[in-house]
Amino acid sequence: MIKCGINCWLGITLFLVVSIGAGCSTKITKELRDTTGKFDGSWTGEFYAASSPQTVQNWIFKCRDFSQKAPVTVADGIVTVNFQGKKFRAYINDQGVFRISVDAGRVSASSASDVTLTNPNVRVIISGNLSNTPATGQLLIGFAEVGFNGCTSKIEYTRA
Repeated sequence: MIKCGINCWLGITLFLVVSIGAGCSTKITKELRDTTGKFDGSWTGEFYAASSPQTVQNWIFKCRDFSQKAPVTVADGIVTVNFQGKKFRAYINDQGVFRISVDAGRVSASSASDVTLTNPNVRVIISGNLSNTPATGQLLIGFAEVGFNGCTSKIEYTRA
């Protein structure tokens, strides 16, 4: 019988989580997009305010209020989200899942901070699952410094 202390169990658990999660995410390409048209049409995305502040690792983020209702369209396997005056596009799969990821420039730590960002790149990620009831998703304003984590908020999608 093998004895396994807490560090051993943590290592096994981490190995299983990484192993199980490794094959779960596939980028939705043109070839994998929905061709049935079951999600085609007009939708509304209701972006809810993020709770603020949010903590990731040792960072505290003061999250902006991005709450708004935004038009969303799906046509020929492409979802288009009009958010903050800009159009973002990605492919949607036959299960209603999409993920839009757009580089959004660079930021600096506030003047109240005593640290410097070593990687100030920011990414906006808008995701959704239109087959859920209700159809939901997430807005993430992600910072490279913390693995593109950061301010998150909920999105609910309704068919118009």
